[in-house]
Amino acid sequence: MAFVFPFIADKKTWPHAHAVEYFDEWPVRQPSLLFAGISLSKPQYLAVWSKLIQIRLSKKSFATTPYGSRCFG
Repeated sequence: MAFVFPFIADKKTWPHAHAVEYFDEWPVRQPSLLFAGISLSKPQYLAVWSKLIQIRLSKKSFATTPYGSRCFG
């Protein structure tokens, strides 16, 4: 989490090519960020998690989240 957190907090800092089809719709509220914030006592993780978009507009990008993978297989 320590490696990826800065990029979740500000995706403009990602130094590589946009390798996902729906880069503009990411990041979303990942459960891993919430659980890491709680278990590691990192309020900054929780603050970023709470600001992230929780509902995706496109069905296809929603399907790539931990929530959507259960809905759309």
